[in-house]
Amino acid sequence: MWSARSGRGAAPCMWAALTCASLVCGCNLVLPLSGGPDGASVPPGDGVTAGDGIVAVDGGDVALGWSRVFGGSSSDEGSGVAVDGQGNVTVTGFFQNSMDLGGAKLTSAGAPDVFLVTFDAGGSLVRQDRFGGSSTEKGTAVAADATGSITLTGSMNGGVDFGGGPLSDGGDLFVARFDADGNHLRSWALDGGIYPARNVALAPNGDAIVGGSFVGTLILGGTTLSDAGGFVARYAPEGTLLWAVPLGSSKTNGGKSVAVDGNGNVAVFGTFFGTLNLGNDTLTSAGNSDLFVASLDSGGTPRWARRIGVPDLDQAYGVAMDQQGYTVVTGYFTETADFGGSTLTSVGSSDMFVARYAPDGNLDWALRGGGTGKDIGRGVAVDPAGNIVVAGSFRKTADFGGKTLDAGGDNVDIFVASYTPGGAHRWSYGFGGGAEDRGEAVAVDAKGNVAVTGTVRDSVDFGDGPHEVGQYTDIFVLWLAAQP
Repeated sequence: MWSARSGRGAAPCMWAALTCASLVCGCNLVLPLSGGPDGASVPPGDGVTAGDGIVAVDGGDVALGWSRVFGGSSSDEGSGVAVDGQGNVTVTGFFQNSMDLGGAKLTSAGAPDVFLVTFDAGGSLVRQDRFGGSSTEKGTAVAADATGSITLTGSMNGGVDFGGGPLSDGGDLFVARFDADGNHLRSWALDGGIYPARNVALAPNGDAIVGGSFVGTLILGGTTLSDAGGFVARYAPEGTLLWAVPLGSSKTNGGKSVAVDGNGNVAVFGTFFGTLNLGNDTLTSAGNSDLFVASLDSGGTPRWARRIGVPDLDQAYGVAMDQQGYTVVTGYFTETADFGGSTLTSVGSSDMFVARYAPDGNLDWALRGGGTGKDIGRGVAVDPAGNIVVAGSFRKTADFGGKTLDAGGDNVDIFVASYTPGGAHRWSYGFGGGAEDRGEAVAVDAKGNVAVTGTVRDSVDFGDGPHEVGQYTDIFVLWLAAQP
């Protein structure tokens, strides 16, 4: 099982898996497992007063299953979420000091540590753990396969022990794998001044795809990448490097997010400045850094690369692939964005975008969502039917294709929105309190259920009662159940 550790390289302390009929959140509020007072699913609302929970709703394809909020006395953040074949939800991120999960507590070793927490399909706490030493460690992303095995990635600053002994000092990006019961399988570190991608992808055969950006020289097994830039790498289940591909030679280049389809083809989404050469495609930025979307085959050979051009500020966040090989990306842009066949214009400070590319790299469609404030798409996932789910944040008011969401005044709230494979709006929900709340990552399972994680700064109600938040930020997990 995952095991709590009190410091770098400390001996594991085993603990029993937790089961409970209810979960006590960090605010000491006991919530029913199924979300409703009588065990029924709670619809995410119908336009509750802005700034006091659900801020607006449009559509009815999902309903609230359950929500959890947990944290402690410091700034805690949920960064990655995954759902396995049994509907278990695993979330990672970082926390500092102590974190109350209801019936169990995690304590960091000083600086921020990685947390890894699993809830079952009904919202009961199943397992928990922390990993870290005296320096800063952060969980960035997590992926789960159909059997429940977990792959965890993030950043570290020293010899952290994930259950197989301390990893090398100086390691920057870590990869750790656990079986369905939380037992450590293997873990390894990548060295070289790495800034890890926002997610990790699992191929159908269990290979792990990671990415990011680096400074200086990056040594991956027998492959050396130099002169800084971005990279994407593929590892076999036992941790053997299969291939690594550089993404440009500027420190502004980076693979921000990675994904894989049913045939093992890989997509990477990131930023670049100047010229980026990938296979037969050469991309050139227009002044400031631009965004790129690229595809590689299962052996690491580039298939195609496309540029998203923005004259001012833009940012790559999430990428996902469906089983047919379509690639979907999200992020934000200001002013205008050229997707090579479609141009979008921002309404306000910045708007979120969603773009879908065909397996051959041709743009299928692109859309924007938002309002007069700063609106960001951070996480994206695709269900088996090809429907797209995006999570992020919006300021003030925003339109994601349905009814207008209202955060109340100048607040920042969470949004979750869904679109058909053709880009038509399905539903969009807004949640938040009276401060700054944001969705960071989203996952979907084979039935179309949706799991979201991120951070909340103020009291928030997802539809099953208020969650109180500590002095700084806490972590939330939201389960939206697909409706027949």
